[in-house]
Amino acid sequence: MGKTLKEIFDEQFDQVKFDKNLCQRIIRFSHQYMTRNDDHSAFFGGVLLGVHPIRFLESDREAWYEDVLDVDEALLANAFRQASAVNHEFKVMSDVFNYTPAYICHRLEKETRIPQKLRRDAQIHAFMVLHYRFLTSLLVNRFRYPADPEVAQATYGMLSGRFDIRRYGSWRALLEARSADLVSPNSIYRRALQNFAPDPMVIRVVTDTQGRIREVVKKIYAVHITTRDAGTRVTSTSSTVMSTDGEMILKDRKSGYNSYLRYANEVVQIERNLIRQELVDVVVSAMRTMPPQLLTESLRYLARNYNQRGQKYLEELVKEDLLYAFEYLQSNRNLLGRSQDLPGLLSRLRNQLMASRSSDPTVLKLRDQTEKLVKNAVRTRNQSVIASVRTGVLLYIVLRVLTKQYYTQ
Repeated sequence: MGKTLKEIFDEQFDQVKFDKNLCQRIIRFSHQYMTRNDDHSAFFGGVLLGVHPIRFLESDREAWYEDVLDVDEALLANAFRQASAVNHEFKVMSDVFNYTPAYICHRLEKETRIPQKLRRDAQIHAFMVLHYRFLTSLLVNRFRYPADPEVAQATYGMLSGRFDIRRYGSWRALLEARSADLVSPNSIYRRALQNFAPDPMVIRVVTDTQGRIREVVKKIYAVHITTRDAGTRVTSTSSTVMSTDGEMILKDRKSGYNSYLRYANEVVQIERNLIRQELVDVVVSAMRTMPPQLLTESLRYLARNYNQRGQKYLEELVKEDLLYAFEYLQSNRNLLGRSQDLPGLLSRLRNQLMASRSSDPTVLKLRDQTEKLVKNAVRTRNQSVIASVRTGVLLYIVLRVLTKQYYTQ
């Protein structure tokens, strides 16, 4: 005789303690998975698809059951075969692993002695684990070998704001938002997660979650194929453009600076002139831990508030940023005169602006002003993210102005 999912899971989890320790183990498992190696860290902290291989290994599955849940996988899987509502011929629906996050959420709903934030975080990370499982499976089938980084970057550049990866700025943020939606009070699955019933709705939690992340990958992959077949590549501004502007700066420090400052004041006030996706991509390549969407939002804020009442600091920021960069170029003439290396220049400027022990009053002032801009422009309290976006904005302003000739031809 068949059983309901709740009957099966209640029996198999009867010895599991749904307490603070379990919540902490779930969150720790999720964090450790995202940072397991350089590829995992780069993928979840970035926006590219297919470049950094991520895998959900059999050892991950075992650790989930043994170290996190403390449940016998074999006994649970055997009992799960009695679930009458499950079509055991369908791969996603018939894998008992996929139901564990929903059951965790169900049980934690009743544990009011656990701090609400800890319970909520554990519920979100439980569903993030489910997303890891689905996402890795989808990527393995599409990327047998790592994707060309230039093609992947070009693919990202082709995506509109309708793509969630553009909205959230990293795969981690996207998966976290998806998981938070599942367990939110307004979720269409709210009652199913509270009761772990009825079975058809619990099954939908699993299949809909897989279907939604599959659509995300499918749509981006379609753009990836089109981009790859077209031979598109993301390239930084040409050496010729950089050389021409750079030589002008080096030849006439005073008039060169004034000319570019006037140009900056004109460009910064118009959003469509200020924000150039190809230049955003160049800065992103120099600031790999920076969420691209937050850089764009900060630049948009700069354009919309420049020359506005109460925003005088933005004009000063642009002026000081350019002056600092031009002084740096004068002191390091070989950066333009010999190598004509734009990425190298950005890398060196980045190191100067981010130096933790810097006592340069100009750098400290630029940090304070740009941090104010970023905090007004984006919704994040993560100080490391704010610091990276802050530096990205300063680099972008310099880059946009140094490419004056390219955009005014």
